[in-house]
Amino acid sequence: MQIKDRTFAISGGSSGLGLATALLLAQHGAYISILDLNPPPSDSSFPEHHILFTSTDVSSTNSLQAALQATLKWTANTSAPLSGVICSAGIGTAGLVLPKQTAANPQHSQRAGETQGGASAQATPYAGASGGNTTNASTKGKVEGGATAQPTPYGGASGSSKTPKTAGPADVPVKYYDMSSFDRTIAINLRGTVDLIRLAVPHMARNEPWGPDGERGIIVVVSSVAAYEGQVGQLAYSASKGAVRSIVLPLARELGQKAGVRVMGVAPGMFETGMTVPKPKPKSATPNAGGKVTAGATAQPTPYGGASGAQKEEKKKPTGARAGVNPEMVNYPVRMGKGEEFARLVKEIVENPMLNGFVVRLDGGVRMPTRL
Repeated sequence: MQIKDRTFAISGGSSGLGLATALLLAQHGAYISILDLNPPPSDSSFPEHHILFTSTDVSSTNSLQAALQATLKWTANTSAPLSGVICSAGIGTAGLVLPKQTAANPQHSQRAGETQGGASAQATPYAGASGGNTTNASTKGKVEGGATAQPTPYGGASGSSKTPKTAGPADVPVKYYDMSSFDRTIAINLRGTVDLIRLAVPHMARNEPWGPDGERGIIVVVSSVAAYEGQVGQLAYSASKGAVRSIVLPLARELGQKAGVRVMGVAPGMFETGMTVPKPKPKSATPNAGGKVTAGATAQPTPYGGASGAQKEEKKKPTGARAGVNPEMVNYPVRMGKGEEFARLVKEIVENPMLNGFVVRLDGGVRMPTRL
């Protein structure tokens, strides 16, 4: 499908892979509607009158509907029909299903089998009362009121003779995986992708057929190598990107012959984006030994019994710095990918009519380890 004089809606188009794609397509005559929370950088070299930005929360249907209506109104003025949707909005989150648990309070630590009073806890025999229950009854001498002792219910001790609660690890709060983080990741990475597609497809299906194959539109979704090789802590991210990968073929099968719309996916590996190479924080002013502030200096407090902040920062570098030049992970080239390389693949997908119903790994032959 041709790029020139067509409109492409790009979610997440203000930064990273989405911005690189928006710039390349615009350079080839496309009109770009960016759907993102923040506008693209002011120094972005978009051709004049070829860019529309709408502040959009892709996890909100109302926000997406408003952005799409603004895009359609814009296309009426430019005479460049909405012909492509590129879903590159996404977030990366990390979390363990089994978080590190808090150790028991030392004052609650007791030898196994001891109760609060120091007596040994007796296990309840199968279908009978515990030894502690029998002893308790005999020390009283008689059953109160002369009543006949009641047999212990099948399988355990009676309610009045339960062993006192043992203090210990059971009293320590248990930490659980944060489902709100999971829900947010799915809402942005997966639901936002499907929501934008289903809102845009009816309008693309109304386009005049183009070329010998009668193409009307193209959809490109962004998955990840985490869809194939999720690492420890990437449960939500891998689940979302795995699902994005899985929607490509069903959509392609439905929309191809019915509407002349192709659907492709890209699963990038380690690329230079805001998630892998965060922008450096500005240096802060720090009081020196005399109590005065030294401009441009950064405080390096040494943690108790540990390395300085600078040393710790050196050890725990951003994901990209740790993985992008690891020859054990990346086959060739041994570096992170660049945004323009991703954009070039998207451009080829748009222009090559035989690319349909498939997810392309763009990763330099990377195979992710269990953890970085």
